[in-house]
Amino acid sequence: MSEREGPIRVVEVSGARRAMGESFGEQLRAEARELYAIRLRSALTQAHEEGLREATEEDLHRVARASLRITADCDPETADEMEGIARGTGLTVEQVMVLNGLTDLRDALSWWRSGELFGGCTAIVAQSDVTRVGRLLCGQTWDLGTDNMPYVLAVRRKPRSGLGSVGLTVAGSLPFLGINEAGLAVGTTNLRTRDAQPGVVYVSLIDRGLRSRTASEALSAMSAPRRAGGHFFYVADALGAAVALECTAQRHAARELTQGVFVHANHCLVPEHREIDVDASHPSTQARHRQMTALAEEVGTLDTETLKSFFADTSGVPVAICRDDVDGTSTNAAGIFAPEEGVLLACHGLPSHSPWVELRA
Repeated sequence: MSEREGPIRVVEVSGARRAMGESFGEQLRAEARELYAIRLRSALTQAHEEGLREATEEDLHRVARASLRITADCDPETADEMEGIARGTGLTVEQVMVLNGLTDLRDALSWWRSGELFGGCTAIVAQSDVTRVGRLLCGQTWDLGTDNMPYVLAVRRKPRSGLGSVGLTVAGSLPFLGINEAGLAVGTTNLRTRDAQPGVVYVSLIDRGLRSRTASEALSAMSAPRRAGGHFFYVADALGAAVALECTAQRHAARELTQGVFVHANHCLVPEHREIDVDASHPSTQARHRQMTALAEEVGTLDTETLKSFFADTSGVPVAICRDDVDGTSTNAAGIFAPEEGVLLACHGLPSHSPWVELRA
């Protein structure tokens, strides 16, 4: 079932995990196949231009197959849903894995030298002591290639067993951020670390988190598997608990967020992780982190409207929080969670121009 809730297309799936994936894939068959071709072309071009190496589709599929084996061993639920998406779209499972975990697979293949590939994201967690309503708020921008924007949508998933959820994704992929019916919210920003390897990709970790009821339960689930690459995750629950989880492929560090504001962009903040961080000094991630922090300090007491304005901030272009086709990259979407209310406020397109809609699991 597919419909529009305001300006966002919402696809609904239900049933066993493989059946949900197949339904999702069938509803988005043409879009998923188009997006796969776009992402493959972009990845191979950037491997050549940024990594100074010639690469092939089979290179990606090789590491995708290895990651699939690891995922199937440690997380059969995610693997089943990916298999269903493959059946529904007519893509191979390796191609679906590429759609779901391209940034991790690219990092495992070292398809970079410097620069910021595949966009960036800026996340903020505001605890109850600094919000107008006295309840936790959190959220982020989601920056991708501008040509990915038509393929961004919301998916509402109602599994036969376990917790239902709603989240933002692209055609052919599991959610990159979401909230479940228990009020547990999960989001992420990308990190590039030199220990990347075949393993469980970040959307699988988010999927594991969304099966949890509490932040502590999600933290355990997300930090356990062998990861493919680096990512920062924020997790917040309906009791007002929040955790920042910064991961490389082989290391992780968790921090409980009990007060104030916490900001993360696309560079490691944990000292032990910085030595293998590719983007530690990149001007975009540094500038976005500084600007989000400054905006929060200037306002002092935050609410959903102030977070919307933060995500729409275009100060400092081309290294702004909200980017409009800067070197082929745009802010494709943004999300704000109110976990204690079970709400995801979502924006498809530039937050500086696009309307927001309220979604619930």
